[in-house]
Amino acid sequence: MSRPASEGKTIKQLVLALALLASTSLPAQTRFEGEDLLLGGCLPPEDPYMFDVPDDPELRQMINEDYQTFIRAAEEYINCLEAEQRRAFDKTNAILKRYLQSFGSDAALQSTIN
Repeated sequence: MSRPASEGKTIKQLVLALALLASTSLPAQTRFEGEDLLLGGCLPPEDPYMFDVPDDPELRQMINEDYQTFIRAAEEYINCLEAEQRRAFDKTNAILKRYLQSFGSDAALQSTIN
């Protein structure tokens, strides 16, 4: 049984609306519910202090290490955000499929988005 094209558009609109809602209006916090990690699971790295780079080789090395630590932490942070995004889309898609199976053509996103 094929679904009308408007149903596919409705799903895309619903996914977009949920993604927008999740990224802008929910409070950032870390907590677990079952196996789900809610917003706040990825913490951004602390910026390295803005030192003037000195001539002293030992001090330069320490500052260099601070920046390297930041870069590694930033990469971990970005990877974490990407994993959370994948998890959020996968979960949203699974719920939308269940919604469509349950409600069929009555499943519709009511929105004022143009």
